Amino acid sequence: LPQAQQQQQPPIDRPSTSCNVTTANHVDATRRRSYEGMAYRSEARVVFLGHGADEQCAGYGRHRTRFRTGGVAALARELSLDVRRMWLRNCGRDDRLVADHGREARHPFLDEGVMELLLRLPLHVIADLRQPPGQGDKRILRQALQHLGLPQTADRVKRAIQFGSRIGKLSNRREFGSNRAANKLNAGSLSLDKIPLRPA
Repeated sequence: LPQAQQQQQPPIDRPSTSCNVTTANHVDATRRRSYEGMAYRSEARVVFLGHGADEQCAGYGRHRTRFRTGGVAALARELSLDVRRMWLRNCGRDDRLVADHGREARHPFLDEGVMELLLRLPLHVIADLRQPPGQGDKRILRQALQHLGLPQTADRVKRAIQFGSRIGKLSNRREFGSNRAANKLNAGSLSLDKIPLRPA
C-alpha cells in the first residue's frame, strides 16, 4: 500500500456501483450527480470494480444452494465455473461501460497474486457457508475488513445493486417493455461463436 500511494495514480472514484447508477440514469459521469442528497462532481478517471470477490469467495446465493445440495465438492466446482465464465459474462461488458464514461476500470480481486493466493487456500478458510449470510460468505474478505478496522462493512449482507435498487428491472422495462420480455430475449447474453474473428 505505501508503494501504491507513492505512485502518481489518477484519483479513484467510489463506490463501484456508481457506474451502474450512471448507466441506468443515462447521466454522463462528468456531470453533477446526486448522491445521498448531495450534488457532487467526480474528477476521478479510475474506478475500482469488485469482480472476482463473489466468484472466488462464495458470495452469491446460488453458492449456498450448491453447498447445501452437494457439499464442499459441489461448491468448489461452482466457484471454478464462476471464475471461468466471469470473463465472458461480466468483465467485458463492465469494462466497456466504464470506458464509455471516460473512466478506467481496476479489478483488485482479479490481480494474479490475489487469485493465486485464493487458489492455494483451503475452501473453509475462504468461505464457511454453514454460517449465516453476512458471516460465512466471503469469510476471508470479511476477516480482512475486521482486521482493517471496518467491522460494520465486514458484517453487511450482500445486496446486488441491480436487484436491490431495481435498476435492472427499470432498464429492462425501458429497453424491452418488461422484465419478462427481456428474459425471453435472453437479454445481456453473448454467444462467442457469433462474433467474427479478426484475421491474424
